[in-house]
Amino acid sequence: MTHDALVSIVIPVYNGRDLVGRAIDSVLGQRYGAVEAVVVNDGSTDGSDEVVDRRAADDPRVRVVHQPNAGLSAARNAGMAAASGRYIGFLDADDWLLDTKLRLQVDALQAAPGVDLVYSDFLRVRDSDGAVFGEPRGKPPRPISEVLAYRNWFAPMVPLLRRSLIDRVGGFDATFRAAEDWDYWYRCAQHGTFAYVAGVVAMYRMHGGQMHRNRTLMTDARTQFAHKHFATDRAGMRQCMSYSHLDDARYHKMRGAWLACGVDLVRYLAAAGSVAEARFVWRLP
Repeated sequence: MTHDALVSIVIPVYNGRDLVGRAIDSVLGQRYGAVEAVVVNDGSTDGSDEVVDRRAADDPRVRVVHQPNAGLSAARNAGMAAASGRYIGFLDADDWLLDTKLRLQVDALQAAPGVDLVYSDFLRVRDSDGAVFGEPRGKPPRPISEVLAYRNWFAPMVPLLRRSLIDRVGGFDATFRAAEDWDYWYRCAQHGTFAYVAGVVAMYRMHGGQMHRNRTLMTDARTQFAHKHFATDRAGMRQCMSYSHLDDARYHKMRGAWLACGVDLVRYLAAAGSVAEARFVWRLP
């Protein structure tokens, strides 16, 4: 099988001067030759612009887009517009790809012309000590289009998409301040076919500045997602909110906020509506 289809990996960066180099290196070091890194400098003020410009001057596979700060979704959209590849992937500046990702996933897309997006597994690495933890989620317990109604299933750097799917779906929704990738995968699932390809393909860096650590921001984003997609779908709203309430309960339990935990558990059970559904939601990783 030949590997001649260009893959574009979109890397948004905002004040990631000390991190973006590793992300770029993980794209250029793939065991797949036809690749470009499309780096979008989203109005950085820490010298990231100079770093990425130097990388572009040193390697023609690195392309740089500079724009005023407009947020993560707008940066990804700008990168997609500038990308030349038949296949498109995403990589945040603080994460990195394993060198087998593109060979594995391009092979899968070439072998299955009816598949529009392939996704695999990822692991987490703790910034403070470099410890790797977590287990691959593997294939979801129900079709991915159904599971995405409950929760996000994979991080932004995990999937690889055909450009034709992006052309049908459009860009990321810039009104989301968080969970914009969940919204995008859910929309992709309404317009295309997904396939799981076993294997760890990327590392997700855990550090204090991550968006998902802002609980209020994430809760608001989950609520926004639910109302955007299920405002007229009562069953879908219950599915989405049941997992959201359970996630909140687990968060409050970890912090010893037992009253809030109890309230969220009641909300989770009420939204689930049945023992079978509550069990399914409970077992979702």
